[in-house]
Amino acid sequence: MKIVDAKCLAFLLGACLLQSPVQAQTESSAERTLALSSFGTIGALYNNVEQADYVRNALQPEGAGRSRSLDYGVDSLLGLQLDLAPGKNLSGMLQVVSHRRADNTFKPELTWAFAKYYLGDKAVFRLGRVGVDFYMLAESRNVGYAFTWARPPVDFFGPLTVSYFDGGDLVFNQPLGDGHARVKLYGGRLSEKMPSTSVTGAFDWSGAPLLGAHVEYQSEKWHFRLGYAQVTYRGEPSGIAEALSILRQPLAQTLTDSGGGVLADDLSMDGKKARYLSAGIVHDDGPWQAQLMASRILEGSIYPDVKSGYFTLAYRKDLWTPYATLSVVSSGDVRAGSGLPAVGPLAPVATAVDQLLPALAATQATLSLGVRYDFMRNAALKLQLDRVRVRKNALWMNQQPRDWAGRATLFSAVVDFVF
Repeated sequence: MKIVDAKCLAFLLGACLLQSPVQAQTESSAERTLALSSFGTIGALYNNVEQADYVRNALQPEGAGRSRSLDYGVDSLLGLQLDLAPGKNLSGMLQVVSHRRADNTFKPELTWAFAKYYLGDKAVFRLGRVGVDFYMLAESRNVGYAFTWARPPVDFFGPLTVSYFDGGDLVFNQPLGDGHARVKLYGGRLSEKMPSTSVTGAFDWSGAPLLGAHVEYQSEKWHFRLGYAQVTYRGEPSGIAEALSILRQPLAQTLTDSGGGVLADDLSMDGKKARYLSAGIVHDDGPWQAQLMASRILEGSIYPDVKSGYFTLAYRKDLWTPYATLSVVSSGDVRAGSGLPAVGPLAPVATAVDQLLPALAATQATLSLGVRYDFMRNAALKLQLDRVRVRKNALWMNQQPRDWAGRATLFSAVVDFVF
């Protein structure tokens, strides 16, 4: 185990112990205008293959597999949250989370920091740093205690490479029939970074504008939602910035049939838009719970579009909740090659482009079986087995060049808690 993982576990346990008396003190006050709480996960993940690292999302630079077969940092995290309510219609929240970041540290990160204002009974406005809410459940991905699985399905949530933005959102709420209808509008700018890989290099989301909206309806047993979001890229991944510069030089214009600038414009991400479409249904009826989610990411360039979805079924019996999940992700067709000459001064660029496009495609399916055991009031143990079938492995990190059959078996054990 690397030292960074040991430090993570020590931080989780220590902060959890320190947190308990503070929470008890705040809850004893007559008017809870200030409340401190915590949430977290202590997890272990085993991967039986050595050719690549299985990660929770594309923001993690390493995981279980090639780096180490047994990893404690993929799922482990700690969050501290401060809620403020200085007035009847005004409240606020600060949230700091320590988890494996793009720079492979567990340095605490400010994930939420907003003021909330209630515009009467039917509208709420938030301004500051808020969670990305492209998909149903996406905003609460870090709070493991809130969901049944050991981790949210990677095939569905893994391609979502951002988790918060700086801006604001506005929610309108209207009673309708036996439930409530809501409309949410939001916008702002992203400020996260993706880890560097041998093919794409690093990518900085900082300053990328986003806009989005979703509509939903929730009753006692049903929850429906449709969403749309749009992100405009700013800048280029470091791994292709040099190639773009070469393709735009006069030499590339003379050595290619269509001109290197055409390929450069196709490869460039700066100024292009990624569109996120999503739909979700949740049914909760007594002991049974079912979820069906689907999404599509439209890149609008030569980079592949992504379709994903999952279905999960759970049954709660006393303190035990067994569950099963089938999730899939599929990328669209990838351009066959750069079309550049394989020899001569453009050969290195041709090789880089030919490696880049397949590396961005993700196609795999996962069958997950697990059980959740709520062994105490604010904590739950989860055991999960995943069987993954991979055809295009963009969701895996640190891939070795040697052959891999594309099958993996994962074992997870996590303890989720809130205090």
